[in-house]
Amino acid sequence: MSLAWIKLTYFQKAFPSLGMMQTLLLGVFTNTIPFLIIYLFWVVFFAVSAYILSANQTTAESFSGISIALGYFFTTFENSIGNISSPTIDFYKPISKRTLVDKLRIYMIYILWWFAQIVLLIILLNFVIALISQYYEDVMNRKIMHTYVMKNNINGEHYVLKKFSVLMGWEKEENIDALILIIPLEQDDDELEWKGHTQTMKKIFVDTNKDLANEMKIEIAKVST
Repeated sequence: MSLAWIKLTYFQKAFPSLGMMQTLLLGVFTNTIPFLIIYLFWVVFFAVSAYILSANQTTAESFSGISIALGYFFTTFENSIGNISSPTIDFYKPISKRTLVDKLRIYMIYILWWFAQIVLLIILLNFVIALISQYYEDVMNRKIMHTYVMKNNINGEHYVLKKFSVLMGWEKEENIDALILIIPLEQDDDELEWKGHTQTMKKIFVDTNKDLANEMKIEIAKVST
């Protein structure tokens, strides 16, 4: 079932709009792997720190069916994606009975909890948003290339299917002597799709260079005459 669903998702590349979404999703999964490694490293660090300080024990034990170690991991993960909950202190004692060590542990728990929100929620999650936005811009800048790569992959699948049909005796073998691709080289500005800030800047630079080149030709012509 899963393999059939993956294959069906792959054949969505036959449609340009759906194919671009598949390319974006696959590229995002691939490009965010290094980020996920760093992200999980910090989640594990804060989960282990909470375990050492005996914080969030009640919350970690509330995840039924798993060990307390995974409970600490999921508790920290929930806080990192915005489901923020204040730390629980199970060794809480009245102020008059607290030792110096207890006071230091409580301060360390809240300092660590605050630092975890800064690192995981504010820094890392905003970083992954910027990373995905940059990849989206890169793909849109090379939209035509990705479209023809998708079509080439579908053609390869069709070629394999045709060969299989010939081997099974269902069809006769057909040879393609030549394949001609016709690509429009000129388009009106109104028909161009938005391709990101980078593409816009490139166009501005090209137009500016053309204007400067024309001005230099005029000046050279004046000097030569």
